[in-house]
Amino acid sequence: CLGVFFVDYVDGCLGVFYLFQGLGVFFVDYVDGCLGVFYLFQCLGVFFVDYVGGCLGVFYLFQCLRVFFVDYVDGCLGVFYLFQCLGVFFVDYVGGCLGVFYLFQCLRVFFVDYVGGCLGVFYLFQCLGVFFVDYVDGCLGVFYLFQCLGVFFVDYVDGCLGVFYLFQCLGVFFVDYVGGCLGVFYLFQCLGK
Repeated sequence: CLGVFFVDYVDGCLGVFYLFQGLGVFFVDYVDGCLGVFYLFQCLGVFFVDYVGGCLGVFYLFQCLRVFFVDYVDGCLGVFYLFQCLGVFFVDYVGGCLGVFYLFQCLRVFFVDYVGGCLGVFYLFQCLGVFFVDYVDGCLGVFYLFQCLGVFFVDYVDGCLGVFYLFQCLGVFFVDYVGGCLGVFYLFQCLGK
């Protein structure tokens, strides 16, 4: 309908995949059977995933006024910013809504399941880390991230950030959102409190 799918298979691997859907553009470039560059321009958001050496190099997500920055260095999570609530994730459009998007890349598995136009379950197994995002009624239910020695716990209640726990190395980040605003922010990092 409003979308155009272009799939070019080269040597049995996905060469270039263009999806012009509404205001969004999906660009997936596979090089040597691995994901080279993935661009997603959706509404006011831009997704940038750059795989280097079969590992996630830099992932930029500019969605609405929110920025997700995930920097993987040596297979470990460098910095992860999550500003979600009014954010919308779009990957694969089927009938204007995301049906199911599977990405098996090297040792990583991306699982995105949209149900009723909302994110159902998103699993990401990255090295020693596991990302678990459970959307209930269009809101983020539970987000678990076990990455190296760190654990990210984000619990969204009533569409707002309930509790965000980050156990990373010797530091603990605690962010409690109440009424859509930042209630309490604790940072225990190394010897700082």
